Amino acid sequence: RVDSPLGEMTVVDLKGLPSGADAAKDGRIVAAMVAKDGMMFFFKMRGNAELVGSQKENFLKWAIQVRTAADKPGTSASPAPTPAPVNVPVEGAAIPSK
Repeated sequence: RVDSPLGEMTVVDLKGLPSGADAAKDGRIVAAMVAKDGMMFFFKMRGNAELVGSQKENFLKWAIQVRTAADKPGTSASPAPTPAPVNVPVEGAAIPSK
């Protein structure tokens, strides 16, 4: 756990290759999660184990610096608009037609 302007951030570092994975492209996930004002903020970096490991510190520095508009001096404390849902295709999943 690390402190951030959004609150206490949980950091997860997962290592290992899933079945059939390419070690050149996969092998490690670093994620950071924090809840604030009823919202969940989730940051994830995934890729080659050595590359992700070499960039973990930079990734966490970046995630820790994230602020909401309400956290910035001189801005309104009104909540951000809720983003519209986005349909992201998942490999192998059927996408229903409209």
